[in-house]
Amino acid sequence: MSIYFITGFPGFLAVHLVKELRKQNPSAFYYLLVQEGQLEKAQLVKEDLQLLNAQLVEGDITMRGLGIDPVNREVINETVTHVFHLAAIYDLAVPADIAWRTNVEGTSHVVELCEDLSNLKRFIYFSTAFVSGNREETIYEHELSKGQAFKNHYEHTKYEAEVIVEHSSLPVTIVRPGIVIGDSKTGETSKFDGPYYILRFFDQVQRLPIPFLGKGDAFVNLVPVDFVISATTYLAHCDEAVNQTFHLTDPAPYPAKKLYEMFCELLLHKKPSWILPKFVVLNALSVKSLRKRLDVVKETIDYFECNAHYDSTRSSELLSSVGITCPDLKTYIEEIVHFYVRNRIDDEKKQPVQ
Repeated sequence: MSIYFITGFPGFLAVHLVKELRKQNPSAFYYLLVQEGQLEKAQLVKEDLQLLNAQLVEGDITMRGLGIDPVNREVINETVTHVFHLAAIYDLAVPADIAWRTNVEGTSHVVELCEDLSNLKRFIYFSTAFVSGNREETIYEHELSKGQAFKNHYEHTKYEAEVIVEHSSLPVTIVRPGIVIGDSKTGETSKFDGPYYILRFFDQVQRLPIPFLGKGDAFVNLVPVDFVISATTYLAHCDEAVNQTFHLTDPAPYPAKKLYEMFCELLLHKKPSWILPKFVVLNALSVKSLRKRLDVVKETIDYFECNAHYDSTRSSELLSSVGITCPDLKTYIEEIVHFYVRNRIDDEKKQPVQ
C-alpha cells in the first residue's frame, strides 16, 4: 500500500496531484502537511474532494521537524512510502530572506524528515526549469551548477534547494517544470500571475494601440498543469526515474512575440502593433504607481527575454512510452484565455502588484 506525504496542500499543484494520485491508486493514504492559517481551507478542500483516506497534518516546513507533533511524526516515520515536496514561495518578486527561509531551509527540513522514514521508496522534489538562471543556451536535464547568475530570489533559492536534494542520499526524483499555467482542457488555474500578467496588462491598455514588450525573440516555455501532474505521478512510481532529474517543459515553445499575439487576439481581438523597448518597460515598471496601474510585476519581463532551450530528451523518452506528452500551446490557449476572462474579477486569483 502506498502512503503519501505531501507538502503544499491545499495549493493548486498539490490539489491536482492528490486528484491524479487517487485516480491511479485508489487505495492509497495521504498525509497532507498544512500550515496553521490554511487548515480551514484545507478541510473544505478535503471535504470537497471526499478524501476519506487522508489526514491533514498541521505543520510548517520552515521549522525543524516541520513542526509536526510527536504522535503524528512517529506514525509518518514508520509508514510513509512517498514524499512529494511542493511547498515553496513561487513569487518572482519575493524578498531574499523569505525565499531563503521557505525554499532553502524548508527543503532542508523536508530532506531531514525523509532521512528518518523507514519505508521511503521515493522523494519527489518539485524544482523549476529556471534553476538555469540567466543561461541562454541549451540546458540539459543532468546539469545544475554551471556558474549561472539568477534573475530573482525565487530562481536562486530554488537552485540552492535543488543542490541540497541532489546531494542527499535519498531515492530522489527531481522534476523541473517550465512556467506552469492552467489545465489544458478547462483552463483552470488558482492564480493569475506569471504569463497571466500579460493578460492583466492588456486589460489595462485595451483602448490603446497594444505594444510588444521588448523584441520578443526569446522562447517562453509554458506547460499546462495537467501535463505536469500526469508526468510527475508516473515518474514517482517509475524505477527508471530514481536519482534522475526531468525537464517537464514544452519541446516546441513559442517565441514571446507569438505568445503576445495569440493572447492579444484572443482577449482583445486585435494584434500588438508596435514595440516598446525593454529598457523603457523596465524603467516604467520600476515606478510603483505605474507598476500597479499597468498590473504587471517587473520580474515577469525577464522571462520574455531570456532565450534558453530546455532539452527534455530523458523525460520525453520515458513519458512518451506511456502516452504522456506536452500538448502544443495552440491547442489549448483558448481555454487558458477563456478561463481568465470568466474569472478575472475574482480578486483571490489576482496577486496584488506591489
